[in-house]
Amino acid sequence: MTSRIQVDPQKAFKEFSDFSKRMLKGSELLSKVKDRDVQIATTPKTLVFQQDKVTLHHYRPLAKVTI
Repeated sequence: MTSRIQVDPQKAFKEFSDFSKRMLKGSELLSKVKDRDVQIATTPKTLVFQQDKVTLHHYRPLAKVTI
């Protein structure tokens, strides 16, 4: 036996419209991000081991360590 799903067209259209607005807003925000605004691989690290192209780093914590 198969049950049917009831879809309210007005509610579905509103959800789609809201989703589209959120996607547009997100796209606008992402378009404003410049390369200089994004910092990649900035965590301080120490090279522990290297063999050919394989490297092992120890990443130093950014937060203060409490013991």
